[in-house]
Amino acid sequence: MTPLIARLRNRLGQLRWNSLAIIAGSLLVVLLSDGFVAHVLWTNYDEAVHNAESENSDLAHVLEKYLLTEVQGVDLLITSTVRALEANPSLREHPPRRLLELLQARVAAFPNVGNLSVIDVEGNVVTNSRGNGAFGQAINIGDRPYFQMVRDHPEIGLYIDVPRRARIAGDTVIALARAIHKPDGSFDGIVFAALTVESLKELLNVVNVGNNGLVTLYRDDGTVMARVPIGDDTIGRTNPNQPLFTTYLPRASSGSFDGIGITDGEIRHVSYRKVEGLPLVLTVARANSDFLQGWRRQAWTHGAVAAFLNLLVLGLGVFLARETSRREASEANLIEQERLIRLVADNVPMLIAYVDRNRTYRFVNRVAARW
Repeated sequence: MTPLIARLRNRLGQLRWNSLAIIAGSLLVVLLSDGFVAHVLWTNYDEAVHNAESENSDLAHVLEKYLLTEVQGVDLLITSTVRALEANPSLREHPPRRLLELLQARVAAFPNVGNLSVIDVEGNVVTNSRGNGAFGQAINIGDRPYFQMVRDHPEIGLYIDVPRRARIAGDTVIALARAIHKPDGSFDGIVFAALTVESLKELLNVVNVGNNGLVTLYRDDGTVMARVPIGDDTIGRTNPNQPLFTTYLPRASSGSFDGIGITDGEIRHVSYRKVEGLPLVLTVARANSDFLQGWRRQAWTHGAVAAFLNLLVLGLGVFLARETSRREASEANLIEQERLIRLVADNVPMLIAYVDRNRTYRFVNRVAARW
């Protein structure tokens, strides 16, 4: 084998390896690029989820403070009225004009309270801040659960009822009630304030939870007290078997978890807080479709750029590999031609040689080599 043929064959082997190296290099670049994009997207996703969790927790904490202040203010209204009645039982004497004036004066400072009522031991309305029950208007609420609960368990302190349709005004309210006691400690009626559900919804609606988010106030037995921005049809419903009450609240009074909406199937990140000192639980739930909207746009953008670069790199790799293959075929053809020329030249009975300008023999056949 002449040096030229040997060199050409070595070159041919090198070109084959170069083609494989080009393809492998292209694939490696694509994998590294996709890996980098995946890392960036995962980091951004994790950050978006963490930010949503932090924001939800902060919103729930703020709303808890607002709600606690609101309920404490109403409880102060009820407690001061109870003390006034216990200190001066004559306020309930018929007709209770002084009591009506007292109730109206007290409730004027609480626009969220629809009604402040005084009830006797039989459940009869002595009067309320709207004037009902006084002056011959016989109204009895002895069948109401909040009256029965406070009557039968006067030690309960402040009792918060579930949302109910008001018997007189007709609007949906939540009764907050405390017992009135005689000097000997026996039951002597109740004072209750009717907190309107609409006022609670206005309080909860101060935060923005996106298009598909929800802010919900529960009683600790799973009853929905108020929900915004949608969900009026769920107010008053009780579902104690949901994970919030069976799994998460028993573990901690506040926290976060991912849940799926029962009615709409929406996946939401939920932050919850047990309202301090009250049988109430507050949740702020932001839908993944809302807080991940920016991340999804970023993912589509990054994905499109990565796909374009992948196609570009792979296309360039295929092009270079094809060009290398063409060179392989050309050099293989050249080797074959050299072999045929050598075969013919070695079998011709004459001297054949090629000498360059420097008088160096570049090619000789077998006859010339012997000569």
